[in-house]
Amino acid sequence: MKNFTKSLLVGTLAVLGLAASGAPALPKLNDLNIVTVALTFKSQGGFSHNGTLQIYANPVSQKVSTKDLLNQLARDEFALTNYPSASFPSGAKLAVNGTNGAVVVVNGNNELLVDVSAIMTLTAGTNDIVSGRVSDITGLARPNTTELIYVSLNFDDTFVPRSGSVNFFPGGGSLKFFVSGLDTIKTTDSTPGAGGIYHETSSDSVQNAAGEGQSDGTQFVATGSIQGNRSANLTLVTPTN
Repeated sequence: MKNFTKSLLVGTLAVLGLAASGAPALPKLNDLNIVTVALTFKSQGGFSHNGTLQIYANPVSQKVSTKDLLNQLARDEFALTNYPSASFPSGAKLAVNGTNGAVVVVNGNNELLVDVSAIMTLTAGTNDIVSGRVSDITGLARPNTTELIYVSLNFDDTFVPRSGSVNFFPGGGSLKFFVSGLDTIKTTDSTPGAGGIYHETSSDSVQNAAGEGQSDGTQFVATGSIQGNRSANLTLVTPTN
């Protein structure tokens, strides 16, 4: 069974500073948790007063998808000179690198485009609740386990110098928010073969994430879901004395 720090939504995140403009091609990443989000931001609606009543309109809703976050991250990393374009190529994916926990953007072939963990992080609580069977010998799931852990997605590009015209929110401005919730991680491990190589698949699901933030000084509350999928060929690590 993989430790929860290798799951989609958790990890100690390292800022690698890779894929800067003019940098050489980077290798394919073989252990990735692909992240998808579906969020709704609701900000204060209009206000009026008729002389006796304060009248508040319905909240203003803004849907935020993985594509929206990728668009914003491309603009941010371009402004920081960490990426040579203000947009990512078609097929780009948001992911967590299972090797070191960094939040990254990869292309359709899972080749690293840029590390974005200075702006976006995925962190976890300390209480990891496990059910299922785990091998005493390998520490792997035999064959399935389920883990429950509290996680938080954090996004903050308020330090990035840019004009309002490059933001996906009407009116522009800096974006900072978090959403948190209970992550359910389902893992399946194969039996290790020659050289200790085994295949691991996992899926993460936060169905009722909630949080808050602001864009260009406009406050909002956030709800939605975070999903992830991982499929990797790994090598069993033999403990050392």
